[in-house]
Amino acid sequence: MKTANKHWAWLLWGISALCASAEPGGQGVLRPANALNDNCFKTASAVVPEICGKVEVRWKLSALMGEPVGNYGLVWSLTSVRLLADDGLGAKPRSYPVASLPPALARAARGSELTLEGLAHIKGAKNLTLHFDTGAPTRPDGKVSFNVAGSPDWDAFLIADTRRPQNWHSRCDAKHRIYAPAAEAKDIIRKGVVLERLEVCPGTRASIGNLETAIRKHCEQGGREAFCPREDPGKPDSAKPKSKAPPTRTDYLEEAQDRMNTARQHAQMTAAFRAEAQASCEREANAAQNKADACVRKACAMPPGLPSSASCTGIPQRPVRGLHLTAAGCDRACQQKAEERISRELKERQTAWDARWGERARQCQPLFEAEETAATCRATAAQRCATPGVEVQSCVQKRMANAPTQNDAATALRQQKQQRTKTPQRPVFLD
Repeated sequence: MKTANKHWAWLLWGISALCASAEPGGQGVLRPANALNDNCFKTASAVVPEICGKVEVRWKLSALMGEPVGNYGLVWSLTSVRLLADDGLGAKPRSYPVASLPPALARAARGSELTLEGLAHIKGAKNLTLHFDTGAPTRPDGKVSFNVAGSPDWDAFLIADTRRPQNWHSRCDAKHRIYAPAAEAKDIIRKGVVLERLEVCPGTRASIGNLETAIRKHCEQGGREAFCPREDPGKPDSAKPKSKAPPTRTDYLEEAQDRMNTARQHAQMTAAFRAEAQASCEREANAAQNKADACVRKACAMPPGLPSSASCTGIPQRPVRGLHLTAAGCDRACQQKAEERISRELKERQTAWDARWGERARQCQPLFEAEETAATCRATAAQRCATPGVEVQSCVQKRMANAPTQNDAATALRQQKQQRTKTPQRPVFLD
């Protein structure tokens, strides 16, 4: 009994391993190419223009119910901040390691938040990249950012813009993207994916929390560091620059939802535009081909007065002498008799054919000759009548240069929202 249970255990282990290996997509950790160096991110603060640290993205790609699903979480550490400092030669940003800041400022700096927008290269797939963002802003505390798994359409999933093979940052802008066909994207996910070479996009957003407030309090309490501003007694408070309040977590979540809705709307508009371009280019290609065919028919028209092809169909070939073998040991007299018999039988078959088909074949002979001449004519006329044709895929690619942009999609969503707002809602009362 124990042996049987052991066999079942091995069988179940093998089945689970097979299922695990067949799972589509992939997962892993994505880091920048310069992972040993810090990445710096711009903020909305004039006092703290940049924060710097090391980032990595925990990613997972899969397919659920036939649709692609991607989830990306950010883990990062804060190593330094760039503060506007005045060393007597004018104010300019200067880097301060977080560990070197006063304790209150170091604690405030660790309250900074980051949401990363980036590109990842598909390992082993030439010139294919994937665009993503890491969802809700997260602090440099070693925890993975919260993100809602996105599910784009297959034909708006992998970026395959061969026009800029070296300029990855151009793909951060949606209007510069050309997506891989849905079939190719499905095949790549089915075979398994490894992401590498994280590229940080300009849409990455950094918030410094209450660090600016902490700096002001520290300086008001007697701080003498170079980043403490030197007050101008003659300058009124109304003339002093005011910092814009940093975005809240709710603002980031709403912005992420808007981006997702815009991306889906853009994919739908692009698909509709591509379908219309495909149909239009196919109509142009068919029209050009029909014009060339008409030119060939006119140049190689059959002469009038010929019998119809239907009346000349089914005429067998006139019998001819074939190869005949004589039996071994047949002498000259035997061979002569065989030759006479073969000639006689051939003549009988030819006489029967002449009686049955001869007159009809004679009438159809001009048709056969005209068809042979027309075939030769069509071979030469096809080149003479050829017009600059329309290559459907090239035509579609040219028209896709005028495809809807992300801004068009955002405008369409705003118009839909305004229309829903303007539509009068008739009250419904219960009887």
